[in-house]
Amino acid sequence: RAYFEHKANHAQTKTKAPATIAILNYNGEEMLDSYLPMTEYSCGKNDVDILVIDNGSTDDSLEYLEEWHPEINIVSLSQNYGFAEGYNRGVKDIDTEYMVLLNSDVLVTEGWLDPILDMMDNDCGFPHLKLI
Repeated sequence: RAYFEHKANHAQTKTKAPATIAILNYNGEEMLDSYLPMTEYSCGKNDVDILVIDNGSTDDSLEYLEEWHPEINIVSLSQNYGFAEGYNRGVKDIDTEYMVLLNSDVLVTEGWLDPILDMMDNDCGFPHLKLI
């Protein structure tokens, strides 16, 4: 099957987000339902972009995202490319300063990203590191 990319509409913000949280999904509608709301809620003081990379799911993951999270960016891959290639294909067009690869089964806590971005912005000794 041919590779295709679909990006859902995303609410425009006045300033560019400092980071994108990329979540790879494969038939994970239940995990998205369980963990994505807290990921959206818990970004703290930073306005971040959230991107779900769908790795050729055959469940209702895409329909769930479009119905319940229309503000989320989606990259829809035509097949399951596995972990590394799925992420590589999905994040190739991200243009924020930082990128966070977050597993779909991670429950984050409120404000979890703030200290990480603060450290990165305050020249933490890794001036060229952009992947969190």
